[in-house]
Amino acid sequence: MWLKKKTEKELIEGIIRSDVSSYEEVYRHWFPLLRTFVFGMVKDSARAEDIAQNVLMKLWLRRDRLDSTLSLALRACQERDIQCVEIQGAPSSLLY
Repeated sequence: MWLKKKTEKELIEGIIRSDVSSYEEVYRHWFPLLRTFVFGMVKDSARAEDIAQNVLMKLWLRRDRLDSTLSLALRACQERDIQCVEIQGAPSSLLY
């Protein structure tokens, strides 16, 4: 399992403290999962990669607003970048 070294809560707390290694660990785990999820909606690998990168970049840029009690999966689903998939052709029922 990917969280053997640190729990998800510890990783989020690390990101809140601007710990780059925590962010890198989260990025390595979540990027392929997000990219695959988004690709299933947009059917375009370049767009899926861009959206996944934007979601994870915003996680870092907004780290001062993170809540360590929320799971990273829930946080990713809340990001507006996932909502932009609807504009790019995915049915809105997939997003809510």
